[in-house]
Amino acid sequence: LFSFIKFIFLNRKKCGKNEEYIFLGYLAGLFGLLIYASYFDVFEASKVAYTFWSISAIIIGYLSLEHSAKT
Repeated sequence: LFSFIKFIFLNRKKCGKNEEYIFLGYLAGLFGLLIYASYFDVFEASKVAYTFWSISAIIIGYLSLEHSAKT
């Protein structure tokens, strides 16, 4: 999870301003889920996990494509 945060934070400036807001919103939601995860197991056994991992894959994939297209 921390590698997700590092990758998104380092590559968020390479996209447009609107996309940067989406990535920052994702990081804020991830921070909220990390706090919530200290009480409940949300990343493995809940319905939230499917949505979280799907959105994470979409964002990391998008940034990977943008990063490879710019270099």
